[in-house]
Amino acid sequence: MYSLYTASRDENKLGLYYFLLFILPPVSMSISGGGGINQLIAISHPRMLPMCILVPLIFKTSGLTFKINNRVNLFVIAYFALSAFLNFRDSLSFADAIRYVLYDFTDFFVPYMIF
Repeated sequence: MYSLYTASRDENKLGLYYFLLFILPPVSMSISGGGGINQLIAISHPRMLPMCILVPLIFKTSGLTFKINNRVNLFVIAYFALSAFLNFRDSLSFADAIRYVLYDFTDFFVPYMIF
């Protein structure tokens, strides 16, 4: 909770993100799913930071600076869509495809939108 408060008040979000990225101990764990899903998501400390700090910042900031009219942003959206399409095409199950799209979203797309 303190990191969310600090992230919303800090002017240098990129500095706070990289500071916490190198300070946190390397921890990885797998969250198991129910029913036919063996593994829901694998969490490591570089993947946990965007989920805990950057995703809540998307909903807290009212003036999001991500606009689709910029050419670079269009390429980023196209890359994310292509990656999602390839994940659905190459994965063995629907749950794997959703998992890898979620990984791409939290590892790549969310930090790009915030910074």
